[in-house]
Amino acid sequence: MTLPEDAQNPLAPPLAPPLVAPESADAAPAAPPRETWWRRNRLALGAVAVLFPVAVGVIGSYEWWGYFSGRPVIAIDQGEDGVVTHADAIWGPVKSKAFATDEGFDVPPGSSLILVQIPVDVQGEKTNCEAPELVEQRTGRRWTQVRTEIGLPSDSEEPTDCLADQSKPFDIFVPFVVPDDAEGPYWVEIDTLTSPEFIRFTIDP
Repeated sequence: MTLPEDAQNPLAPPLAPPLVAPESADAAPAAPPRETWWRRNRLALGAVAVLFPVAVGVIGSYEWWGYFSGRPVIAIDQGEDGVVTHADAIWGPVKSKAFATDEGFDVPPGSSLILVQIPVDVQGEKTNCEAPELVEQRTGRRWTQVRTEIGLPSDSEEPTDCLADQSKPFDIFVPFVVPDDAEGPYWVEIDTLTSPEFIRFTIDP
């Protein structure tokens, strides 16, 4: 007996059902795209971008104020009569003289000595000041007093400042050592502890 070609042999094992690819709806869901560090922190980064310049400005303003608030920045120059009325006193007129290195002072070679005398007539109960400084007008170079450095002992009759709360008229004597290439005119600047003003005289010894 002959079976048709499409008939199944009764003695053969049953055929396995054909494999069917799972439907797309039954497939595992795709993993979401990985979020970068920049995207996760974008709000915080935006806040930093806004607040950082503000913080720098605030800190900078405090630093500026702390540096300049206690420093004299406004000069009160001498009048036509050579004096300045300020801080409960009349200052000046100033006298100055330059000395060579061979005139008995302990001055280093290549330099000279400038002695400045400043009369102070106290008008109130007292006046205060620090030791004057010498400033070369051409370059802005600055020198402080060197009384003990050149061998001059301290003398209450020739003070270099008025920090002792002077209440009577007196003279300030301030020596400066300057290099030979220094040229006048100079400024003599006096901090009277009344910031932001300071007194300024012009000399050309």
